[in-house]
Amino acid sequence: MQQLKEIRDKCCCPTFIIAGGGPYLAILGATLTDKFIVQRLTNLEWLGMGRIFEIEHLYHIAQVFGSLREALRRLDEF
Repeated sequence: MQQLKEIRDKCCCPTFIIAGGGPYLAILGATLTDKFIVQRLTNLEWLGMGRIFEIEHLYHIAQVFGSLREALRRLDEF
């Protein structure tokens, strides 16, 4: 990884990882120091079909995506 040393010296390359499998989704943050550091930012969220009265869960998922949109905007500014 010597060819990437110049990039690593200037920036820690922060990124978001959106991991999904079936009806599940998780968002993780990652950065590069002398090694990769990955931190889970959300729980494993279930996005599958549910009962009609799960409005609170729907609002929670919308809040997660809204927060991710704002974080991506700020990361783009960075």
